[in-house]
Amino acid sequence: MTLTAQSEPDLIVSARTVFGIDSDLEVPAFRDRDACAYIF
Repeated sequence: MTLTAQSEPDLIVSARTVFGIDSDLEVPAFRDRDACAYIF
């Protein structure tokens, strides 16, 4: 199993905005949805 492209998130998003939860939490995210795809 190997990782492709980048293996670390490249931006921070608000959990309130993305997940609709009542929190000031910010979470790491990948700009490209396939940025961290596993190849088996």
